[in-house]
Amino acid sequence: MEKEDREGLIRLLQQEADLAVGCTEAVMVALGAAKIKEVLGGLPQYMEISVSPAVWKSGRRVGLPGTKEKGLNMAAALGLFAPLEKGQQLLGHLEPQALERAKGMVERGTIKTNVLLNKEGLYVSIWAWAGADEAKVEMEHSHTRFSKVWKNEKLIFRENRDHPDISSLLAWDLMELWDKVLALPVYRITFLRDKALVMWEFVRDIAGGKVEPLSPLTRFFLQEMGESFAEKVVPLTGMAVAERMAGAPYPVLTSAGSGNQGILISLPLLLWEKEWEESPGRLSQALALAHFTNMYLRAHFGKTSTLCGVVLSGASLAAAVCWLLGGSRRHMLHGVQMFLGNSSCLLCDGAKEACSLKVALAAHTAIIIGKMAFQGLKPEPEAGIIGDTLQETLSLMKKIMEIGMEEIDFYLGKINYLKGGSY
Repeated sequence: MEKEDREGLIRLLQQEADLAVGCTEAVMVALGAAKIKEVLGGLPQYMEISVSPAVWKSGRRVGLPGTKEKGLNMAAALGLFAPLEKGQQLLGHLEPQALERAKGMVERGTIKTNVLLNKEGLYVSIWAWAGADEAKVEMEHSHTRFSKVWKNEKLIFRENRDHPDISSLLAWDLMELWDKVLALPVYRITFLRDKALVMWEFVRDIAGGKVEPLSPLTRFFLQEMGESFAEKVVPLTGMAVAERMAGAPYPVLTSAGSGNQGILISLPLLLWEKEWEESPGRLSQALALAHFTNMYLRAHFGKTSTLCGVVLSGASLAAAVCWLLGGSRRHMLHGVQMFLGNSSCLLCDGAKEACSLKVALAAHTAIIIGKMAFQGLKPEPEAGIIGDTLQETLSLMKKIMEIGMEEIDFYLGKINYLKGGSY
């Protein structure tokens, strides 16, 4: 593999597989608010936030880390008291007095959030003023990067767009990409396992009774914990998501911008390593395969879409499991196809604690399908949504989404907006 390809893949992986504290859409708003404070040089007297339906539906009902609060107004208020330099972990570094000060700003009506019903994808715009100064920040296509920044109506920053993008992966077919991923030096990708172990420690503490659960769903998952791998994978992945969505302030490894997808990819593979004593290097390769597969599939649909993220990340986990068992590239591709055929068009109706059920069941299904693919089982072409090739399957899925699911984000936003949904 050429050095340019190798370095580009590693750079993309470092960008898209990062630690985040809290739902990444709520964190996106918090980051925008923190940037506003930096530009103004202090707290705003008034701040107005505009978000796309995709950001709104995933950010409005999740618990904010270390608090009992929810909503994008509060996420923005907390962001004003959080350290911008901490990136997606900024809400895990709040001073004790930050919550009361943030609540005061929300209660006084200092912050307002609007939903731009016709705006697609990831988008946040924040305008604010303080004294004689005003500032505006735009974030688009990325949870962490600022596309434009203004102060007193003067553009003071524009993103140079010299960043790797998941769409670059579409230059290869998936099996070619897998070959390139497995050719990466193992020592360059061990950070995936290191970061995944951070959230593993938290889940282990929950399972061991060292941390009091926030979510009632977690208490249920704890009751279901067994001794076998199959009896552990569902409760562990489920409680990780439930606690994250409830506001537990622990870092998770994201995948293509999503913490829940990162949990689905990482925790089952970490459990696999411990159950069957895989080497850390081989586990790092499995994690890289799963992350790159998820990014590749996500590039076909966008980082946010009406399609639930577990459909793509679950297919990615199935491929990694098949590889760990010794499956060929063709077997791995069959695993991806079978998972997509089994779970395609599962609706994303916004982030919440109940997402833990989707993630937990997807983890179980992915393990089964990975084993099926390794044993030589393969999807029946032209049966249901499965095409002769992966590209045909993805094209069929996109067509169904365009015809039947394209405006779901719009209507989810509109329904709750008309109901006076909380922000």
